[in-house]
Amino acid sequence: MDNRRDKLTAAGTPLPPRPWICSARAVAVGIFLTCWIVFAVHLATNRVREIYLALAIGDHFSFRVDDYANMHSDLFEKKGYGWHIGANPGASMLGAVPYFLSRPLLDSIVRAVNRARAAKGQEAPPQYNSPWPMAREFYREAWRRGYDIKFGLAAIVMQVFCMAPISALGTVAMFYLLRRLFGSDRTGFWLALLYAFGTPVFFRTAFLNRNLILGHFTFMGFLAVWNPDGSPRWSENVHRFLGGVAGRAALLTVLSRMNGQYGDYAAMGVSPLPIFAIVAALLAVIWYRGAGGGQAAGAAGAAGEGSLAGAVPKNQRQDDAEVSVDVVIPVLNEAHVLKRSVQTLLAFLHDRLRYRWHVVIVDNGSTDGTDQVAKQLAAAHREVRFIHLPQPGRGRALRQAWLQSQADVVCYMDVDLSTGLDHIPELLGAIAHEGYDVATGSRLRRESRTRRSLKREIISQIYNLLVKVVLATHFSDAQCGFKAVSRRAVDALVPQIEDQSWFFDTELLVLAEKQGYGIKDIPVVWVDDDDSRVKIMKTSWEDIKGIVRLRWHLWSARLDSGPAAK
Repeated sequence: MDNRRDKLTAAGTPLPPRPWICSARAVAVGIFLTCWIVFAVHLATNRVREIYLALAIGDHFSFRVDDYANMHSDLFEKKGYGWHIGANPGASMLGAVPYFLSRPLLDSIVRAVNRARAAKGQEAPPQYNSPWPMAREFYREAWRRGYDIKFGLAAIVMQVFCMAPISALGTVAMFYLLRRLFGSDRTGFWLALLYAFGTPVFFRTAFLNRNLILGHFTFMGFLAVWNPDGSPRWSENVHRFLGGVAGRAALLTVLSRMNGQYGDYAAMGVSPLPIFAIVAALLAVIWYRGAGGGQAAGAAGAAGEGSLAGAVPKNQRQDDAEVSVDVVIPVLNEAHVLKRSVQTLLAFLHDRLRYRWHVVIVDNGSTDGTDQVAKQLAAAHREVRFIHLPQPGRGRALRQAWLQSQADVVCYMDVDLSTGLDHIPELLGAIAHEGYDVATGSRLRRESRTRRSLKREIISQIYNLLVKVVLATHFSDAQCGFKAVSRRAVDALVPQIEDQSWFFDTELLVLAEKQGYGIKDIPVVWVDDDDSRVKIMKTSWEDIKGIVRLRWHLWSARLDSGPAAK
């Protein structure tokens, strides 16, 4: 399995999420059934305004709600056209479907209850214990009209067979998105359940609700068109069709809201069905033309994607002695730890590395004598080189060192050696022998072992989730200070990078992925540096601005396609 994942990543194909106790489809089915059952049990017999029109459509196939006149403040009378409702007919139309199908059973129950009441001689409604006076009056009026049992049964049917399955499908869609974002079926499962039962989705599913239906259909339509899994199981046209169906359902709900806002069609003497049919036909023409007009472009895009994923030139396998490597260490006011760290690194590289290598110390703006320590190390060890820059910025340091280097492979690591040195051969081997262009350490893979504060863990998880969601990327850890890059990727990507500071890492990985360079995600052992002086708030703000900038560039197609895509 790991070999297959490595090949996919090398080819530029997104890694499939790691399986859990069973297949992703089986997990999705389990989520759907679990949510449907729990949502169905957690029902409410509230008389929400959507139910009146649903009953009218199911009973008479009409938008007139004369039977329920004066029972809700949103019901109004238009002289000559009867009673209508001024809000949310889209949700009512969906709720009317299960109600209409269950009417024979419901009507028989209502008739039986009313006959039993008549036989007992009940003439006055029972006492209701609701704390709200208006609710008590509503229940009494519903009892007098003989609608109380009908309302309750209709609410149950609409909730169990309309709201519950729609919310269950929305949860399944969320599972597929989360499993892709986090690369794990297990994580996607638990977060999807949190979405279902730990958010307003849970209590709003208990009754017919337009806003929730709109949210579910919009989200599912977006997900179908986006297809973050990159699944080849269905063609692009199928994804467009599914997205169109969900999008039109959401649009119908929105239009129905506008209908309620500006007056019911029927109240104006116009049947709504032809209007909906015309809108649906117009949308179908738009989508058909979009699909047909873009077919050639889509085919070209598919071919481009194939070359992007499959035609990335592999680095030829070389003997270790033929490969040159520069290990870059950017430093800023690290005089107290630089000598010890470099000596530890030199001892490891002498013992474990068979490449031709150098350690390059880049001091960018230190004021504590770091440059003097670096000069001493360069003078004492022929494998150590020193570069001095007057301005700070990790990105600036890496740009200077990598572009100046002539090595086949360049990498960098933090001076505190937070990443276990045992990962260096794997990091470099991914470039030198396995055909990847970028290799990056990850503190967020399931196999990773990290030790850092809860605050930093939370910030890292949130940041990487933001990168995945906004930029639609697949690498797991954007800012781990442990990366290696091939010479051809350095020459192509680094000149495109705008950031000179901490966002340099993220921008490098995003450009590499979008331009088809093979990226290997390596789980690492990581021990956080307690002496880190990164200004979290300032850095976070700069990172957010960088994400927005990259997102804008992706939208406006301002990112160079790069040689890997060509």
